[in-house]
Amino acid sequence: MYTFKKIKKRGARTAAALLLVIMFALSSCLCYAKTPVFPDVPARHWAYPYVRACARAGIIRGTDDGFFEPDSPLTLEELIVLTGRACFETEAQYAIKEGDDWSSAYIRAAQRLGVVTDAKPSEIYEPARRCDAAQIVARASVLLRGERHSPERFGEEEDPGYSLSRFGQGIGYCLASGLMSCGADGLFHGTDTLTRADAARIICELAELDTREADLSSYEPPKKKNNRIYVLMYHSVVKDGECCGPWTTDESGFRADLEWLYEHGYRTVLPRDLAAGVPLPERAVMITFDDGYSDNYFQAFPLLREYGAKAAVAVIGNRLDGDSSAELSGKPDDAPENTDEFLNWDMAREMAASGLVEFGSHTYDLHAEREDGSAGIGRLSGESKADYRERVSADLKKSAARIEEELGEAPIYFAYPYGKADSWADGIVSELFEVSVITKPGRGSLIGGLYKFPRYNVNQAFTAEYYLPD
Repeated sequence: MYTFKKIKKRGARTAAALLLVIMFALSSCLCYAKTPVFPDVPARHWAYPYVRACARAGIIRGTDDGFFEPDSPLTLEELIVLTGRACFETEAQYAIKEGDDWSSAYIRAAQRLGVVTDAKPSEIYEPARRCDAAQIVARASVLLRGERHSPERFGEEEDPGYSLSRFGQGIGYCLASGLMSCGADGLFHGTDTLTRADAARIICELAELDTREADLSSYEPPKKKNNRIYVLMYHSVVKDGECCGPWTTDESGFRADLEWLYEHGYRTVLPRDLAAGVPLPERAVMITFDDGYSDNYFQAFPLLREYGAKAAVAVIGNRLDGDSSAELSGKPDDAPENTDEFLNWDMAREMAASGLVEFGSHTYDLHAEREDGSAGIGRLSGESKADYRERVSADLKKSAARIEEELGEAPIYFAYPYGKADSWADGIVSELFEVSVITKPGRGSLIGGLYKFPRYNVNQAFTAEYYLPD
């Protein structure tokens, strides 16, 4: 009877242990039924193929709130569990004891198999270092290949400290087998903390998981819409060797600007592109010329064609109509002599026909600094709002009409003379034009609309490279 009771008691314990094993196995198998998806590891994340492969294999199960936290440190406890799921799941199942938490069986199995030999209880819950990972992963790799771990294989000498003699061969094994790699500087950085994303990649290599289903090497994530635009302001491009002032650059300088923009990935856009809602390239720049000097045709236009670059030219209408009775007011004292020579309509037609140049208004006859201190479309001293609107509206309408008559298309682009805007003119400008620019320096954005874009004044001293990021 005693023997029977003893056997019965042992049988009950065995059955209980077997039940725990079955429950453990079922919980492990359930993860295969539905692969978890982690919102913080999107398809464009570098670790996505590895995390996805580990999740498919039931090795990675995420946090309680459904996230993976790829950049968070991985504890030594978590590393042992992940390694166990990849390499000694069966041994861990048979190591289960009543009252175990989620990691106890894996730690116990890892110690019995020699995968973990020297970790102190207090260290188990600390962040795992890369050198710790190298030791554990190297031992687990040997275990997978049917070899029992021997201390000599990984250089575990009598030194109890974290010296190279303790970790050197484990690190060497991982590097030689491709389980781990050095940083961009060629160093292993053994004392650095291991992240959860790093661990996913290592486990994939260790367990030789198939990441092809999740391979996104050809995947192109949707690009965030670019709303940023840089607007460059030029006036005159003179011949090499001629004097250059604050509003001028020479041919070599303009060529250097175009070359630099092209080499650094900048692509030119026109005002009509903005008005039409054409998506901006990743690095968008708008080249603008004010006043309409003839050197825009003789010096700048050939370079635009050579580089396939686009530019917007805001012209003063009466200058193209041949009214040279008044010299352009505000011209710098050190400007070259030929800057009072303007484009004619034939030149403008040729430039517009190329598709590279878009013409806009710089007023018809308001580009002047007056005795009362006003300039451009600014208010005259004592002028009423009604008189102002009538005067400015008549000028801008005439400017737009002349451009349409000569070039066959109504302009949508306006450059404020001297960059000076006036709130009384806002309604007039928006009624006639869809895009406008001022001379205040700064980076433009489509978020605030298409009016009053800031611009960088480019000359021989302050080039495109000076203003724009590399």
